[in-house]
Formats: sequence, C-alpha cells, structure tokens
Amino acid sequence: MKRLVATIIVALSVLAGMAGTASAAPGEFCNLNIDTGKQTCFATDGELRASKSAAEYLLVELSVDINHVNRAWVTSTRPCTAAYDNETDMVIPNLSVISRDRNISSFVPHYCRVRFWDGLNYSGTDSPLGYNVCANMHNCFGSAGDWNDRPRSLRMT
Repeated sequence: MKRLVATIIVALSVLAGMAGTASAAPGEFCNLNIDTGKQTCFATDGELRASKSAAEYLLVELSVDINHVNRAWVTSTRPCTAAYDNETDMVIPNLSVISRDRNISSFVPHYCRVRFWDGLNYSGTDSPLGYNVCANMHNCFGSAGDWNDRPRSLRMT
C-alpha cells in the first residue's frame, strides 16, 4: 500500500511539473522556414529569437494580437527581392500551416513587401502591398478596409 501511495505521489508530481512548463499552443512563437516547410514552436518569444540561425533571413513577423503580441516568424534562406511583382516563390498559400489562417492582427515586414489574400491559394480579394510596420490590421490598409483576422494566404517580395 505504501508503495502504491508513493507511486501516485510521484506521478502527480510529474504531472504538476509538466503543467507548469507546457509548450506553446500551435502557432504561438513559431518559426516557419518557407524553403524547407519546417516549423518549430517555442514557449516564449525569447526562445523564438534565440532559435534563428545566421543563415536565415527573417521575412515577416505575423502576430495574433495588435501591437505584435504572440508573434510567428516567416524565414527563408533567401532575402526578399527588389522586384515589386516577383511574389511567386516567397509564398504561403494557406496560413493555417503557421496557425495564422484568419488570425493576424498585426505584422512587421523585414525588408519585404507583403500582400495578403482573404481566400486560400491567393483567391478572393487581395490587400495592397504592405511594407510598413502594421500594429493594427483594422486600419493598416486605409481605403482597402479592415484586414484584421481576414488573411488566409500570403505572398512576399
């Protein structure tokens, strides 16, 4: 009986410890490399920042909240190009791969211009090119309207 009680206490201690160090929810603090398709998620923003390799270019940060909270990174082994309409290979046709399908409230482009679509695979309405920091997708695109939680696909150039 004592052995059973001891086993239960150990099991409960392990479970309590796991609850305190739970990993991030899918899509929180993640890095998606669009060249390899590899996504790695972390429990904190600091761990995400520490994970970036020197060989990766940070293309854009996509956040689920306004003011760049709970960010995910899109990286590549190549930087964005200078051509305005060369949005053919720096792409995410379905933002659900990084848990951002209809779940972007702010973004930070890093030397890239971004264009969002409200349909999968670049269908539906597209946003104007975004190349400035956007702290609130409700009003970043002016007369193009509210893009908060609207994007479903993304191209970068």
